[in-house]
Amino acid sequence: MEPEILLDMSACAARMADLIRGARHSIFYSAFVCQMNAQLPGLPGVTMNLLTSQAVQRGVAVHMFFNPSVQYGNESVHGMDIHPGVSLAAISGDGTIPSPLNQVFGDTYTNHHQKFLLVDDEVFMLGGVGVHPCRAGWMVLNSETPSYYWHEVGVVTSCTPHISEWVRAMWTDRFLPPPPPLLCGESEHREMLRMIEAAQTCIHMEAQLCISTDSTANQVLFTVVKRLVRAARTPGDRFRFIMLVNTHQPDEHILVSSMTTSSLHWSRRMFMQQAASAGLSALFVRERVFIGTLEYRGTHIKVHSNLIIQDGHTMIRTSSNLTDRSLSDAPCDNELGILVSGPAVALAQQALWKQYFMMPRAPDMYPEQAFRRMVAETGVVRTVQYHADHDTTFVPTAVVDFVMRGLHHIPVFGGKHPVKWETRMVNN
Repeated sequence: MEPEILLDMSACAARMADLIRGARHSIFYSAFVCQMNAQLPGLPGVTMNLLTSQAVQRGVAVHMFFNPSVQYGNESVHGMDIHPGVSLAAISGDGTIPSPLNQVFGDTYTNHHQKFLLVDDEVFMLGGVGVHPCRAGWMVLNSETPSYYWHEVGVVTSCTPHISEWVRAMWTDRFLPPPPPLLCGESEHREMLRMIEAAQTCIHMEAQLCISTDSTANQVLFTVVKRLVRAARTPGDRFRFIMLVNTHQPDEHILVSSMTTSSLHWSRRMFMQQAASAGLSALFVRERVFIGTLEYRGTHIKVHSNLIIQDGHTMIRTSSNLTDRSLSDAPCDNELGILVSGPAVALAQQALWKQYFMMPRAPDMYPEQAFRRMVAETGVVRTVQYHADHDTTFVPTAVVDFVMRGLHHIPVFGGKHPVKWETRMVNN
């Protein structure tokens, strides 16, 4: 089957429900957050508890991988309301956080972060499978306090025998590198760098979190600088870089949200310094780089769509954030991405741009046209404000740089120590 790219949490939920309802033999489901009795967006009365119970009653073998942390709204795996015929496994890593910091960061800095659905060893869906009241459809205010919007992307494609074997190995506590077109950790990082280096006209990225500098293990933004240098030196090279990020995290503790703000501005400052050191003028960077966020009438639209698109023909959709926690040879989150190429990617990118600009009937755009509309803050796109002497929390630049450089050497930021993962059966 041709890859199907879904651009809305409601569309993802509807596709996931259809796949589960159509399952004949087996289901493997993996989530970072899943409230079993929360309604799926756009589907009144439909819950994961209902869908999985009906599947069990049809004779389908249902397996569920869960992140055991309750920090982000998960129910405890030991008190979870599920059909007794559902097999439940908790995946955990061996990184722990000192007890004084548990209320802010949880018990562990290692999380099972893979989000996928495998049905009948035939169809594989990645992204858009989590269930929580905060995850509403596009431009639908969620029920959180305060409320905000949610931006999600999912991919549905054929499953290969190698993918099925890899999923089943993880179920039996064997953690192997994922087979193509799946990626994670350093293999995913290398593929992103290759896409940036090979891009002819545009790299479009979306990231929930951004911590990327010349001193981090991941070299994503540093590689963008190198690609910009080549563009500056090559007549006719029209390369542009677009990145949409969150300036804060409304669903996180205030300290974690503040770290999101500071790390983003630290990454941006280092990016500008690297560009200047490479001989790029501030004017050239402004004409070729857009770093923005999504907002509608003063209300944040959370970017949860982690992706990179090269020239409108190749895309990685991933659970990985743009940090060493995900993209390094020693990640501390258990991540998963998928590489997709072909006409579906071009269609998805055009649909995304029209969605952001609130121009559903607009003709297709060249990257330069989309870039100009981003800069003009068309629709729900907003420029991430930059200040030379402070970030948007008004913390002085020197303080942020000192703290970020110091903190980034501790294991919680990833890229330092390999994590040992374990699959533990909660029931049979």
